Amino acid sequence: LMRNTKEDEIYHINYNRTAPEGDKNYMQLSIARVTDNKGVVRFVCGFRNIDLMMEEEKHKTMLYSMAYIDNMTRVNNRRTFDEFMDSAEATEIKNDSMIFSFDLNDLKTANDSQGHEAGDELIIGAAQCMKRVLGPYGTIYRTGGDEFVAFCNIPDDVRRDVINQLVESFDNWHGNLY
Repeated sequence: LMRNTKEDEIYHINYNRTAPEGDKNYMQLSIARVTDNKGVVRFVCGFRNIDLMMEEEKHKTMLYSMAYIDNMTRVNNRRTFDEFMDSAEATEIKNDSMIFSFDLNDLKTANDSQGHEAGDELIIGAAQCMKRVLGPYGTIYRTGGDEFVAFCNIPDDVRRDVINQLVESFDNWHGNLY
């Protein structure tokens, strides 16, 4: 490998390593050929534990999710909505664009009469209905306790069908508690 390396290229060799204690991990060896200012060819090698890199990526994904995804409904949260709105000011609106604004009816009644678990179930159910019908066409945001906004691009020829599917999805939803 060292004989065939080219200047300014980095070569990676991935392999599984078993430590003397029996622990296994996924490693990467990186080799680069470098010629110094006196013309001497040297090789720079480095090892890295890919398992640690994967753990770091999982951690970054988790932090992103915590910052931008509503934990209860798994739709985008208010922060994501605000950032989208800030960036959308200069965006041209398409002819098939639709904005939906939702405020759940009877959430307070559900919370007061059935408990907050029933209210949470109602919020989650509403989000699931929106994701199922509107998800393929756009993005859904939970902007408040029982408030949602969806930005969608729905072609004219299916617009009425999508709206009917959404109404039907809400009408047919039944929770265990509410």
